[in-house]
Amino acid sequence: MGLRRGFLAHNSGRLNTQRGPWAGRETRLSAIEIDRTSALLSLLLAGAIVLPALLFRSQRIQLDWFVPVADVVAIGCLVICLVMAALDALLRRETRSLPILALSMALGLLWISHFLAFPGTLPGNNVALKSQIAAWIFLTVNLLTPAFLAVTFLYRSRPLRSNPLSAVVRATAAGAAVGLGACFLDVLLAASPITRVVMSDSFTPLASLLGAAGLVPVIFALGLFLTGHHGDERVVNGVVAALVYAGAAASVMVFVPGRFTTLWYGVHTLPALVAAALLTGELALYERSARLGVATAERLAIGVAAASDLGRSLEAQQVAARVLGHSVRALDVQGGFVGLLRGDVIEVRAAEGRPGEVPVPGTDLPVAGSSFLAQTIAAAGPVIFNDAPDWPGAAEGQARSLRVLSAPLSISDRVIGVLALCRGDRFQSADLETMAILASLAALALQNATLYEASQEASQSKDTFLNMTAHELRTPLAVVTGYLSMLTTGDFGAPPPSWARPISILQAKVTELARLVEGVIAASKLEANMLAPLSQPVNLSDCVNAAVERALPAASMRGGRVRFEDPEEVVLVDGDLEFVGRILDNLIMNGLNYSSGKPEVQLLLQQEGECVQLMVSDRGVGVPEEERETIFERFTRIDHSELGYPPGTGLGLYLSRSLAEKMGGRLELQQSAAGEGSIFCLTLRRREREHDSNSAAAAAPRTATPVR
Repeated sequence: MGLRRGFLAHNSGRLNTQRGPWAGRETRLSAIEIDRTSALLSLLLAGAIVLPALLFRSQRIQLDWFVPVADVVAIGCLVICLVMAALDALLRRETRSLPILALSMALGLLWISHFLAFPGTLPGNNVALKSQIAAWIFLTVNLLTPAFLAVTFLYRSRPLRSNPLSAVVRATAAGAAVGLGACFLDVLLAASPITRVVMSDSFTPLASLLGAAGLVPVIFALGLFLTGHHGDERVVNGVVAALVYAGAAASVMVFVPGRFTTLWYGVHTLPALVAAALLTGELALYERSARLGVATAERLAIGVAAASDLGRSLEAQQVAARVLGHSVRALDVQGGFVGLLRGDVIEVRAAEGRPGEVPVPGTDLPVAGSSFLAQTIAAAGPVIFNDAPDWPGAAEGQARSLRVLSAPLSISDRVIGVLALCRGDRFQSADLETMAILASLAALALQNATLYEASQEASQSKDTFLNMTAHELRTPLAVVTGYLSMLTTGDFGAPPPSWARPISILQAKVTELARLVEGVIAASKLEANMLAPLSQPVNLSDCVNAAVERALPAASMRGGRVRFEDPEEVVLVDGDLEFVGRILDNLIMNGLNYSSGKPEVQLLLQQEGECVQLMVSDRGVGVPEEERETIFERFTRIDHSELGYPPGTGLGLYLSRSLAEKMGGRLELQQSAAGEGSIFCLTLRRREREHDSNSAAAAAPRTATPVR
């Protein structure tokens, strides 16, 4: 769907809608609408000056100070315009103010020349030549000003990708060249007896003709203005008023009988007003920019606050409620709702407002039966409905008094829902911009929450299945273990010697299967927060020795070995004996399973201040750099081409780290290199030795079921 520039009010079915520039484009109103008031006021002021002067146009008044003062006012305004235009181009890195810069420079030089050449301003003779030069400069200003303004009026801004200072220098130089060139030509024309425009304080027909020629660019520019053809509206703001004054000056030049008449003074006043109008336009440009900056900052603050709040929850219901709350406060509305698109209906997830004005949460709103919803989903961005007779939840007749602002919640051109707000007052163009920000944030937050909920449901289903399967396997596994034990002890008679190895392999595999089942059950209990550690003194040396004994059969089957350098002194830690046993079994079995050759696992105890560290090193395949943290997540395994698919569920390290943290310790992968093995470090709190009989009993090892 194409983006539409501007806010287009139109009827679609029964709905009066208004759309906004949601692709980051600026609001562009009709040219007539931009400066209708300023053009009218300028015309009234020009009329107030010209009409009385026309009535008394032949009356002469000697005011030697008037023209120099008008020149100084014009020069001052143009200098300020020049500085502001240069700053605007430098700071915004845009070309929109460069025509004003060049115009101010050219007209400023012309007015300075007129000030210096006007008789009586500076001492000196040759008053006749000065009068001719001043008259020609004035006529040149009268002719060039509307031409410059017409060019400025049509100029369209573009970004300055290169050095903006060089662009400012070029525009200033161009204006200076035009101004100085015009001054030089005026001096030449004034010196020629053929081109005299002043004869004894009266103007020749040539002066009237040149004055009237200034109407051509004025009529051309105003005609384009009335048909909506113009450049940057922010620059046009001052140019329209200046064109009105320039047109008024050109119009009355035909009727000026001579110098020092009331009409002559009026004509000198209007060019000064041209400079004042340009200055007013530049000030208005800065005022608009400041207002736009404030509005942008407010929208940014709203967006930052909303993003920060929405990021605190991944539950779709809470996210929808927070989105709606921020939208209601930011746009000062009576109420609204947030709905997710489910097939052909909108499922209302959150609603806020008075009963009867908004739909009830949980309601399904058919899209096909609502032109309001259908147009919102089909729109490229926020839409204003000036009347919404099918607003859901409103009583009959009440919806027509509501103004609705709605936006589709889209992710990559795919609509996932709708955000809709209502109030009695009309929405403004700035509300569309704010709504676009809120809708973008809402779409992202709701998409993340929806995906998170789906993943949680899938994970919960998987956990439920595994837990149920593990519990169901316990009974047949106990039966197999019992009968296998009876075969080993000879309860059914002495087994033949040829059965010894098969029975040994069966015992190892049954033990491995039991470890897998118990691991799944332990992980499920951990997720349900049903595993609580005991706080007791644990003799870590004895616990390690017991784990080594449990791992010897598996190591022997692989032709490897497990070594432990038992310290002479007793090392006590604060923890749970069964938890520590599970962690050790997992670390040792990982070292045995993830070795390509004959495995070798070494365990080393060392004390570090208030803690005890148990280092478990192997000569396995190692862990890739990018997987050193993910290996501690659930169901994460390392696939290696030489190893095939080692036994296990991918729960061992996840369970081991979780059990260590529950005891107030930590489990880390301290070092790993491809083909050289890994070193895992288990850190637990050291416990002072107790000299009583109970401590010895507490430190005695008990059998732990290993988990991989």
